[in-house]
Amino acid sequence: MSHLATKDRGRLDAFIGQCLDPLPDETLVDTAHNSMLRQSRHRAWFIGQTVVEFCRASLDFHTVADRYARVVQHDDAKAKEHHAIRSDMLGKWRTAVAVALLIPAGRQDALSWKIATLKSREMPWFPVERAKVEAAIAADKAWLAAHPTTRRPRRPRRGKAVQQ
Repeated sequence: MSHLATKDRGRLDAFIGQCLDPLPDETLVDTAHNSMLRQSRHRAWFIGQTVVEFCRASLDFHTVADRYARVVQHDDAKAKEHHAIRSDMLGKWRTAVAVALLIPAGRQDALSWKIATLKSREMPWFPVERAKVEAAIAADKAWLAAHPTTRRPRRPRRGKAVQQ
């Protein structure tokens, strides 16, 4: 015991000091936990996106059905019915897009959709403030950057940028 206490005491103290020092943040990345967090966020966003797609498909269907009833069937009553449903679906679709824009993104493709929607010419018609969407996008960018799913950034393939 006295041998350890005298000869290697300096090395032992250095080793214990290293064990007690906090690790740098980049070493503490828990990619499995981050992946689960991203998946849970993506599930919520995916539900919102599904509602958007359903409303858009219904809107498109009733637009065509209205035209078909007017042009092919010459049935004004049916055309008015489809037009009324179409008008209702337009409002529901706009509301669904506004809600989806504010749901936290769990993946880069969701964030890309939000950015593209914000830049679209339809943005002024959605019942949501532009500043709120911009704040949600900024929060998503920060959250995705703080929750990587790989320890090291992925290498781009043949000059293409890789999305996380």
